[in-house]
Amino acid sequence: MALGIVPALAAWGLLMVETGVRAAGKSLAGVGPAPFAQSLALHGMISLERGFIFTSMILAAIGVALIERQFSKAAAWAVAAALLSASGIIHAYDLTPGGITSRFGLMAAPEFFIAYLLLAALFFAVGLLAKKP
Repeated sequence: MALGIVPALAAWGLLMVETGVRAAGKSLAGVGPAPFAQSLALHGMISLERGFIFTSMILAAIGVALIERQFSKAAAWAVAAALLSASGIIHAYDLTPGGITSRFGLMAAPEFFIAYLLLAALFFAVGLLAKKP
């Protein structure tokens, strides 16, 4: 269940960063590419913040399914997350001078789509191996 709080913490952290940058009279895009575009932490925060309610529920469900050794359920949740990230409901964003906007459309967050599909394949494989005597 603790996995579910991570996206909410990322959303809170991003709110603090954005508030600080706006207090300085700038935006995340206006600060410049040097400190932020190369910052993996900020990219991760923004990615987790987009659709964080759904991401929190999915990560918590995957965690519970894994603890209960229900690998096929965990894989199904990972496939659901892959579809949501492919459509842009979770993880997809554009950094514009006006702020962060959600990006919707086919393959809006391809790196997350692939990662969730790989997780699903891993969970299915572990489930098959766990059934062997």
